[in-house]
Amino acid sequence: MPDPSTWRDQGRLLDIYVHAERVQFYTRNRTLDDLEQDESLQLILRSLFTIIGEAASKLSDELKSQHRDVPWGKIAGLRHRIVHDYDKVNWERIWSIIQEDLPSLIATIRPMLPPEQDR
Repeated sequence: MPDPSTWRDQGRLLDIYVHAERVQFYTRNRTLDDLEQDESLQLILRSLFTIIGEAASKLSDELKSQHRDVPWGKIAGLRHRIVHDYDKVNWERIWSIIQEDLPSLIATIRPMLPPEQDR
């Protein structure tokens, strides 16, 4: 019988993956200018990054140590900044994360997930 922490980690990894994919969906064919001008898009992204960061912060130390190439602390830190410094969000930095960092996070997380038939 698998360890319950493994199940929790799998659920949290799935949350990260699904919500990162949603970020890509909502920003597809959009620009930084769109993001800076569209309050609805900002609210959506705040919510999605909050979930991603919260899930990352709750992963077990064992999983994090097995995947040291993933910047778990920075992912959780982004959530902290969005939630606690909500009036100072740097949308240009968020856009850069979406364009440059999110695709590799998704690609790294995908193989960590159990096959779909096991979810």
